[in-house]
Amino acid sequence: MTQNMRKLVIVCPNEILGDITEAFLDAAPALPGFTSFAANGHGHDFAAASAAEHVRGHVSRHCIWMILREPEVKHAFDVLRAATRSPHVAYWIEPVLEFGHIQP
Repeated sequence: MTQNMRKLVIVCPNEILGDITEAFLDAAPALPGFTSFAANGHGHDFAAASAAEHVRGHVSRHCIWMILREPEVKHAFDVLRAATRSPHVAYWIEPVLEFGHIQP
């Protein structure tokens, strides 16, 4: 069941999270559900950071996790690229070893 499944991880600025999630929810053909949550970005390049982020020592970001079948990954990227061209969006893809739901 999990053969050829991938986890797409997207890290984006908070300001464009709504554009990305709306695009994913409105995608045709439909994409599977996803999880999003607040995160803190740490690194050496703070050129685009706000004054508050400089003081805190991290930038505010959001992460989006989506489990996809391998053929769906290209479609998800097409939807993402249509939603934003921000150079501050990072992504990576991980293999999924197992995926399911806990059942009684």
